Amino acid sequence: MEQAKQKVLLAPNDLKDRGVNRSLTYANKVLNKKIDASSAHWKDLLMLQEIRNHLVHYGADFSGSKEHQKRFEKFSTSKFVTLRPVICFTIEQIEKIMELYMDCVNDFSND
Repeated sequence: MEQAKQKVLLAPNDLKDRGVNRSLTYANKVLNKKIDASSAHWKDLLMLQEIRNHLVHYGADFSGSKEHQKRFEKFSTSKFVTLRPVICFTIEQIEKIMELYMDCVNDFSND
């Protein structure tokens, strides 16, 4: 919507980044919106992106590999997921995730 409003010819898909990082790069470099990806809510969102990628590529459980052990340890620090020992979400965590998404969306709306 901002692309059309500001009459910018470059589209997000024209950038080399992927996923959330593509949107951040586009907002910062093309639309001149200063979104601080180092803020807590963006770090949380990037963690959720890692959890999402794990779920898509490996499912809810973890293998015995060192890489999966590192992921398990990292994900276990998140307040947005529960590991039992597979990835699970409580209703309260899903509500927190929705609030997190809205915090990130609001960054795109602010000037």
